[in-house]
Amino acid sequence: MTSESSSDELRMRITDAVCDQFERSWASGKQPNIASYLVPFGDEARSIVFEELLRVDLELRKRCGESPEPDEYVRSFPEFEARVAKVFEEEAANPPAPTAEATRLLALFRENPPFDETSSAVLEELLERAELRTWRPDAALLEQGKPSDELLLLSEGVAEVVHSSPVGERPITRVGPGTVLGEISVLTGEPCTANVVARGVVSALVLSREEYDGIARRHPSLPAALYDLVSRRIGRGLRDILFGRVVGDYRILELVGRGGAAVVYKGEPLDRPGEFVALKFLHHSLVTDHRAVQRFRLEYGIGQTLDHPNIVAVRDLFAAFGTHAMVQEYCEGSSLEKTVREQGRLDGRLVKSVVGQVASALVHAHDNGILHHDVTPANILLTENGTARLTDFGLAKSGDLDDLTAEQAIVGTPAYMPPECYGSMPLTRAADVYGLGCVALELWTGKTPVVGRSLLETASIRAAWTLPPREEIDPVPDDEFYGFLERALKHEPRERTIDLGELAGWAKPA
Repeated sequence: MTSESSSDELRMRITDAVCDQFERSWASGKQPNIASYLVPFGDEARSIVFEELLRVDLELRKRCGESPEPDEYVRSFPEFEARVAKVFEEEAANPPAPTAEATRLLALFRENPPFDETSSAVLEELLERAELRTWRPDAALLEQGKPSDELLLLSEGVAEVVHSSPVGERPITRVGPGTVLGEISVLTGEPCTANVVARGVVSALVLSREEYDGIARRHPSLPAALYDLVSRRIGRGLRDILFGRVVGDYRILELVGRGGAAVVYKGEPLDRPGEFVALKFLHHSLVTDHRAVQRFRLEYGIGQTLDHPNIVAVRDLFAAFGTHAMVQEYCEGSSLEKTVREQGRLDGRLVKSVVGQVASALVHAHDNGILHHDVTPANILLTENGTARLTDFGLAKSGDLDDLTAEQAIVGTPAYMPPECYGSMPLTRAADVYGLGCVALELWTGKTPVVGRSLLETASIRAAWTLPPREEIDPVPDDEFYGFLERALKHEPRERTIDLGELAGWAKPA
């Protein structure tokens, strides 16, 4: 190796080291001064180092959303005007080609929701059209209360999601590379539900709303995937990203429960402080499911026709955050499912009282031409004073109770569905009687009579299940209660000779 080549290699190594130091200074949250890095060098080396530092500075400033101009550098370094012109001309003539970094980002987002379940074509187009941006430490990526017209895909660094309220700031979580941010605002046009703050230098791919709309039109799976992401993030914990938010005419106070189709919050009407309602939001993952939306609206419509002390009242329906929200009467207490899970079997007198109250509710529903079709412990609320309230008419049938289609007959909760649900027989009021019998037995024993390792196995067991002899039930029920179970849980619907009106006579204080 000649002395000249050795000198060139040394100069390259020194230049690389200076550029690395310059970039690390950027990463620490400072915007370093190029001039200070040129001091140790002579004229010839200084010119070369300046050019490389200029390239690094340009890239990092563009990531931060800046648009540096040549004149800015020429004013500070007039002696390097030719170098500045050269670099800017090359930048304009040679847009960056796909690199190993692009491959890394593609792999990163493919491993994380929502792109773990979308086609590669969607993600590839998104990455192609997004621009890379960098934020310094403590900078805001998103601001609570302000709409965002951009979808952010975090590629480097850590950011913190922080909720602000009159009582102060509350950290919700920290997120890292692979996280998607701003999806609620982009999907719904609503203001951001929290602040997102850079904890250190953070980089993200930023997709404008215009670009997002174009991709969404070409790939409907993109908004569906983002709605699913919103669904995963809402309803996780008593105080999630909607806590304290005003939605419609209500302020959200806390999470009540999360089911397979909806999330329920406790809310307060803005014009009636101190009064509470239940706000039931259809899961965002279901907003593109026409049938799920129909059932949600049906539940509202049915709720409007029913007025009974043992049925949860339905008051309003409105759209918010890109989904549907139903306003219901708020009931202090827990579902029977939760009560049995936490306390075990109930006192026999309370069981009979609950069965009588639910029977009274079913009489009212049936008299109004409505079959509930999903009488389960999860759909019955129990207050502290022993009042039972039937809720969730999302699977109900309104109309001719004796003429449901086979398609409708296969919908329900397998552990509580009557045998006719697994065949082509029409469903009648007897189906609700069977569900009430299953609930009654579970409350009496503290155990779900039918449990399988899967929904299919549970359905198979239920279809063949029969009521055990009286003496095998623990505790042994009295003759009246066992007689009810025997008739309610018959395989043949016509043999379920239960008069719900008479059974409602059990609905007395426990």
